[in-house]
Amino acid sequence: MVQPLYIQVMQDVKRKIINGDFKVDEQIPSEQELLSEYNVSRVTLRKAIDGLVMDGYLERIQGKGTFVKKRRKLNRLVESRRVEGFSDVAKQGGFDPSTEVLESKIINATELLSEKLALSDNENQVIYIRRLRLADNIPIMIENNYFSFTKYAGLLEDDLKRPLYDILKNQYHESDFDSPDSTLGVVLANTEQSKYLDCSVGFPLFELKTLITDSAGIPIHYGEHYIVSDRYQFKI
Repeated sequence: MVQPLYIQVMQDVKRKIINGDFKVDEQIPSEQELLSEYNVSRVTLRKAIDGLVMDGYLERIQGKGTFVKKRRKLNRLVESRRVEGFSDVAKQGGFDPSTEVLESKIINATELLSEKLALSDNENQVIYIRRLRLADNIPIMIENNYFSFTKYAGLLEDDLKRPLYDILKNQYHESDFDSPDSTLGVVLANTEQSKYLDCSVGFPLFELKTLITDSAGIPIHYGEHYIVSDRYQFKI
């Protein structure tokens, strides 16, 4: 499938930024120079530049032009079965974490959720909490977390802008968190994800699927998280 012209231009400019051809804090070539280089319409070029500004590779400075932006990433250390909350990771990196609750409700349990959460045969509902996590007011990830309704019904009454692990420790006396089952992949941002994460449609996102249990192996929650790949990195 042939990609739209503006995507092709975005990818080439991004490649030049990553390779150092366009250096951080330096102005990129003028619009006229880029039009000549890529042989595209002004509308196509501006759409490509808009996408790179949205994705954090470029920034426009009033009265000066468009410059390559220095990007900071959150760093999460990946260790066997280690559980680390977003707020802790952000604070360790010198960022100010915040949370927007997008949804919190009761939904019917799917076969996957019943298996992951080890629900009994007569349990058919789970709590679904969807949150946007930000660092210094920059969107980093969308969290989709699922809990047994029978065990954690009170979560819907809590302040879900707070770190979930703090709520679980204080309200439910959970303390020893374990992560026996996690997978990390890459997906492309869809229209809804791009809106919340301030990135272009098709931008690569980390997809982290993880099961969190207590020390006895009893499931606490299952999560599917979508993380902007150039704002967060996993250190092994």
